[in-house]
Amino acid sequence: MLKQGIAVLKKDLKSEFRTRYALSSVILFVLIAVSVLLFSLTGEKINVEISSALLWVIMFFGSMSGLSRGFVSEYERSTMMLLELSAGNNPIYIGKYAFNVFLSLVINICSSLLFFLLLSPPPLKMPVAFIILIFLAALGLASSTTIISAIISAARGKNSLFPILSLPVTLPLILIGVETTQWCFNGTETISMLRNFTVILAYSVILTTASFLLYDFVRDE
Repeated sequence: MLKQGIAVLKKDLKSEFRTRYALSSVILFVLIAVSVLLFSLTGEKINVEISSALLWVIMFFGSMSGLSRGFVSEYERSTMMLLELSAGNNPIYIGKYAFNVFLSLVINICSSLLFFLLLSPPPLKMPVAFIILIFLAALGLASSTTIISAIISAARGKNSLFPILSLPVTLPLILIGVETTQWCFNGTETISMLRNFTVILAYSVILTTASFLLYDFVRDE
């Protein structure tokens, strides 16, 4: 099963690097979002609380513009049934989830780099903790949205349904992420930081496990 899941991931990566559809759209979205903020703020300094919230808003909506592509593209190309026959349900979910982790990580890194380069937020006092948070955020966003992208992939109005259904599920992650980002700016004690990292990791593991178990029921509908 793991070998087939890796094969699905390789297929998606090859397809993405050949077409660059998802990568181009999310990077362009992030660039536009940061540019709009840059011109709106007109050089004004933003405090820690606003900086943390804006960064997570960019990362969330960047994810909404790209993380549904894994399943949606299969339906648009009419290849979903062939993929199910050749790989099976569980390997498909493993491959799509791994692809979403990769794509979410690209979104978070691009968002963070452009945010710090163009908007000049307060300096990070805990840069290593921030890097760990970016990786955990990618894991959490992929864990919470992969099953939703599978649910809406064959529905009408999928582009509007995806963020609407994703927001309630990702809201706990966003709230904890904003708080932890503030701590990275302020230099909060390590114990509090580790506690939030553990919560995000537990959130990701629980949602990944639940989604993996529910995927068969989603595909049977």
